[in-house]
Amino acid sequence: MTPASSAPLLKLENLTVQFHTAGGRIRAVGGVDLEVKAGETVGLVGESGCGKTVTALAIMGLLPSQTSEVEGKVFFAGQNLMALSPEAMRRIRGNRIGMIFQEPMTALNPVFTVGEQVAEVLRQHRHLSHREARIQAAKALSRVGLPDPERHLDRYPHQLSGGLRQRVLIAMALALDPELLIADEPTTALDVTIQAQILALLARLQREMNLAVLFITHNLGVVAHITQRVAVMYAGILVEEAPTPELYRKPCHPYSLGLLSSVPKLDFQHPRGRVLPAIPGQVPSLHDLPGGCLFADRCVRAQQRCQTPPPYVEVTPGHRTRCWLYA
Repeated sequence: MTPASSAPLLKLENLTVQFHTAGGRIRAVGGVDLEVKAGETVGLVGESGCGKTVTALAIMGLLPSQTSEVEGKVFFAGQNLMALSPEAMRRIRGNRIGMIFQEPMTALNPVFTVGEQVAEVLRQHRHLSHREARIQAAKALSRVGLPDPERHLDRYPHQLSGGLRQRVLIAMALALDPELLIADEPTTALDVTIQAQILALLARLQREMNLAVLFITHNLGVVAHITQRVAVMYAGILVEEAPTPELYRKPCHPYSLGLLSSVPKLDFQHPRGRVLPAIPGQVPSLHDLPGGCLFADRCVRAQQRCQTPPPYVEVTPGHRTRCWLYA
C-alpha cells in the first residue's frame, strides 16, 4: 500500500443520521468521527444493520432529504461537503469521490448495456461525445481486467457473471480517476476465488492511482490484508479504531473480539465437530436502543457500570475503544 500523507483527505466530525419512520424518529448513525488520509485504506466493519452503508450514503449526499436528517460535518480535501449546494455536490460525487455500491446485479441498470452505463459517467462529468465516451469506457473496463472489453460494452448486466459485474461497478467508480473510493461490501455474494481476485484488483488500483479507500464490510477476515486501519462500528457508533495489525493482535472491545473469534480459521488441530464461536443475540433495534453501553446485553464481560454509556478512550497511540474495561 502507498504510504498515507499526514493530512486527512476525508474527515467525519460528529456525523449523525436520523430517519423519520412510521414508528417515529430513529437514529441510524450516532456521532461518528473518522479520518481517511490520502493513499490510505481504512476498513469500516460491523454486522449488517450497524450503520456502515448509511454512513457511506451520508458522505456521498445520497440519503433522501424528505425522510432523513444528516448533521455534523463531512470534510473532503478541506471542504465541508455538508455546506455545498446540490449542484456543487454533483460535481464531486462520481468525479472526485467514487463509490462501489452493494449487489452489482441491482446497482447496475438491467435495461442499459454495460458500455452505456460506464460511458454515462464520462459524458456527465467530462462532456465527451458518445464515440469518445465509448472509447474511454472500453479503457476503463480494460483497467479492471475485463477480458475483451470492446465486446462486453454491448452486453447487458444479466449476461455477465457476478465477478464481471463487480468489475464493471469498479470501472464505473474509477472511470474519472477519483481521489477517494468508497467500496461498500464489494466482495459480498462472491465465491472465495472471485473475492480474492477482486481484493487483489482493488489493492493494485489503489497503489497505481494513489487512492484513498474506505472499505466497508462485515468480514474482518477480508480487511486484514488490504487496510492500514480498521474502525469497528456497532449500532451506529464506532466502538474501536486501531491500526490493522494492532486490532488483530490485541482487540480491546468485546465486540471486536467476538467478530475476530467468529472468523473461520484453517486449524487442523481443532477437534472434529467443534462449534465456531458466535456472538449471542443480535444488533439492537433502532427503535429501542439501550440507554448505556449498546453492546452490554450481548457482552459476556458486562458489569453494573455498563448501564452508563462508556467514553471513547485512547488505549495506545492511535488505538481507541469505547468500553468501561479501559476507561
